[in-house]
This record gives sequence, C-alpha cells and structure tokens, in this order.
Amino acid sequence: MAMLETSLDRWALRWALAWVFGWALFCVVTPIEVGFDVLHYHIQDGWSALNGRLERDLAPSGMHSYFNPVSHMITQALIETFPAAIVSFLLGALQAAILIPLYLLCRRVLVSVGHEHRISALLLALAGFFNYAMLTVTASIRVDHWSAGLFILALLVLVPKDGAPADWKRAGVAAFLVGLSAGLKLTSVIHVAGIAAAILVAVPGLRGRLQAAAAAGVAGLSGILLTGGWWMWKLWTVVGNPVFPMANGVFRSPFGPLENFRDERTPAQSIWDVLFYPVNAASRPYNEFGTTWMQDLPIAFFYIAILILGWVGYRTYRDNEQGAEVPPRALLTVFAGAFATLTVWFPLFMVGRYAMSVWMVSPLVFAATLLLIWPALREPRRALGWFGGMLAVCVISANVVQLRRLPVPDMWGPYIQVEVPSSVDFQNAEVIFTGPYPSSFLAAYLPESATFMFTQTQGWADGAERALKQMVRQRIDTSNGPFVAVMVDVGSDEGSDALPVIFSRLRGELGLVADRKACGDFVTSVDNEQAHWIACPLVKAD
Repeated sequence: MAMLETSLDRWALRWALAWVFGWALFCVVTPIEVGFDVLHYHIQDGWSALNGRLERDLAPSGMHSYFNPVSHMITQALIETFPAAIVSFLLGALQAAILIPLYLLCRRVLVSVGHEHRISALLLALAGFFNYAMLTVTASIRVDHWSAGLFILALLVLVPKDGAPADWKRAGVAAFLVGLSAGLKLTSVIHVAGIAAAILVAVPGLRGRLQAAAAAGVAGLSGILLTGGWWMWKLWTVVGNPVFPMANGVFRSPFGPLENFRDERTPAQSIWDVLFYPVNAASRPYNEFGTTWMQDLPIAFFYIAILILGWVGYRTYRDNEQGAEVPPRALLTVFAGAFATLTVWFPLFMVGRYAMSVWMVSPLVFAATLLLIWPALREPRRALGWFGGMLAVCVISANVVQLRRLPVPDMWGPYIQVEVPSSVDFQNAEVIFTGPYPSSFLAAYLPESATFMFTQTQGWADGAERALKQMVRQRIDTSNGPFVAVMVDVGSDEGSDALPVIFSRLRGELGLVADRKACGDFVTSVDNEQAHWIACPLVKAD
C-alpha cells in the first residue's frame, strides 16, 4: 500500500492515462447499450440535425425530436465516421476521464478534514464512479454523464488546492461549466441550483458573494447560450418555443398544448418518497431500469451524511462559546451543491441518471463527515477497510440493473448495421414511425428523399404530443403519398404492441390501411429473438 500511495503521487499522470485507456478498452469489448432512448431519439435527433431535417420532417421521434441535439450530433458524427470499436473507445475514454476530477475533489476535501491519504481518495472516487447510473451509460451513446462530469469539475474549481476560499473568478468558471451542461440538456437545470448553493458557501463575505453571484449569472448564461443558444433560436423560429416541448404554457407554440407539460410518472409523490428513496426502488410506481432496492443504496451514504452534519452543526452551535470547530468550507461546498441539486431534482424528475453527480459525491461526503466525528478513522489501515468496504457496496449495487445490450457483429464495421427491405419502396415516401416501441433510428438508414413523421408513441407523452399528432393527420390528409409505416413486430397478436392493434389504429386515427403480406423485414444488428422491425406500405382507406 505504501508503494501505491507513493506512485499515486509520483506517477499520477501515468495512472490517469492507464485508467482512461483501460476503461476505454473495456467499453470496446462490452456489448453496446441499445435501450429505448437510444433507438427512439438519440440516433435520429443527431442525424436529423446534421442533415438539416427539422423543417422537413414532422417529429419522427415525437416530442423528443425537439430536444437539443448537440450531444447527439457529436455521437452520430462519430458513428458515421468511425467503426464501432473506435466509437466505443472514444466515448469510453471520455467517460473514464470523469474519474480524474472526481479523484482530485476527493483528495482536496479529505485534506481539508485532516486525512492526507491518496489511496482513500482513490477508493472514494471509484466508489462514486461505480454507480448504477454511470454503468447504464457505459458502452452507450447516451451522455448523461457529461452533465455530471461538468458539475464535478465545477465543484473542483470551487475547492482550490491550497485550501483558500473561492473568489468571484472561480465562481464564474464554475457557473460557466454548469451553464454548458444546462444548455446541453435541460434536465441539467438541477445543477444550476446546486452550483448556486455551492458558490454561496465557497465564497465568503457578503460583498464577495454578491460579486460571485453577478459573475456566475453572466458566465452561466454564456455557457447555456454556447451549447444551447443556437438550438433555442432554431426552435423559436421553427416552432415558436425555444425550449419546446417544455414551458408551452408560457410560449404557446401551435406545435404543442397550451399548457406546461412534464412527465408525471417520475417526480416524488409524497415526503415518504423522498425520505425512503435509498431503499424504495422496488416499490416506486415508476423505476426507469430495475425493481431492486439495491440500485440506490449509495445515496444512503449522503442521507447519513446529512444526519451527521446536522449533529455537528448542533454541537457547534451549542458549544460555540468554547470555540467548537466548524466543518471545513471544502466539505460544506460539495455538500451544499449536492443537497441543492437533490432538492430541485425530487419534485422535478427523480430519474437517477439526471442526478448522477450526487451519486458520485455521496461516498466522499459521507466519508468526510465521518472523519469529522471519528478522528481514529484517519489511521490508514482503518480508512482502507472502511472505504474499501464502501467501494464494494457501490460496485455491487451498481450491477443490479438490467439493460438491453447486444454485441456489435463486427468491431471494425458500423456501430449499428441495418439492411433495408428491398420489397418496400422508400423513395419520396411519407414514412410513419408507429407503435409503442422505438423505430425512428432507422431514418438514418433510409433514402434522403423520404419524409418522416410519427404516431402511436408511449401513452405518457400524449400530453405533449396531441397537437403534433393532429399535424401529422393534416399532413397525411393533404398528401398523395406513397405512405410507409415502420414498426416493431413482437410476434404476437394480442396487446397494444401487436401488429393487428397497430394496423387498426393506423386506420382509425390516420385513415391508412396496411396489408401484412406486403410488409418487408429489416435486418439490423439490434434485432433479437423477441422483436424485429418491419416496413409496411399503406394506402388511404376508401
């Protein structure tokens, strides 16, 4: 252990490069994640933006067609440029790099509480990195961890290496980083609250905080405009709402209902959902990935830290006349950032991926607060046992979520392989992606002359998509076709996802008739035994 401690100091860059390279190689050999969101809008949105399709197509991925596509443009550009192995390697390297600022943050906070032990910092950083949300974006083109990484980097900026308080310049840089995150993905708005709280703690004095707030406001807005401004302007000019489909009660775009929309499945329904969040995953009405209580167990570390800091705060207030020690500013800065992030996240989203950053700092905050009240934990062997145990808990709980993953058929071939049915003519066709399962990723593999739209998506999105569906019906009524429906065939004749049900709804809602015998099968690298994609020519009902 002494050798590892020394090498982390002397050869830090070598360790960092070895970690990034090793994790990137791991991502290359890991089956890629091809879950609902990837096939529903991540590929299509990136392809659409790169090819200027927003004005031509009509919501091929439903309301998700209007989300900021910058990150999807980056991943789609990689997919179109490099073979699968290089795509996974580059995205894996970027994911692995997040551990570096997390380790440095752990190091600085631990030093502030009197524990100058690099192995402890590494164990806690790894414990934070190995959370279930991070593993769901491993070997994936989903990029929620980009937002988490920017927030971790922003917290690092607010915790200087020399232990000095942050100033308005650091506040501006931190806010700019979070602004980049918020502009990239609107759900990162939770980190705006987090960094605001962290800045108020990190910068001392009323005047200093006022200066920091002003700098953070300007810098944060600049970050938002840099990554999201052009898309906001695009949406404003095309649909009349810069954040469509959100906040349409304010902007009143004709593309959506004239009221604000949000996914009502996910937010906390009561205070009990919040208080028991670390262990109630199996009993929640909605859980994005799994049903095991273990997936959120690491967040319990943060809950315990809240209790410890509350007790420390009470003790400090009680013993103030005796000069009781106040928790260090570095620890309080990280705690405030995570706490404010959760405070906004619970009523808005309660989807773990969005608050991945809190999972990442929870082991650190718990360990640092424990060191405050238990100085004996600073002894290296005892710390190794405790923090190693925490890492084990995090690794185990991170591996309980099941995802739809499939191996790439050829590492040096395309990231996703698609063979279009030759029996169906897509040239100049009006292609409708339909059914409850995602199909719009196939737009990137169909002729450029085709036009794309949607119908029959997930029921929870109906509130945001009613007007869009009416516009699809109007476009079909005024078009002479030809029409083609693309959908998933699950091999069943019963249920909302069965072909007879989908065909019936196409006729009832759009006046289009399909003949199963005329349908052609796609052959893709994301097919499985339960489902594959088909294309069916459509004609208008008499």
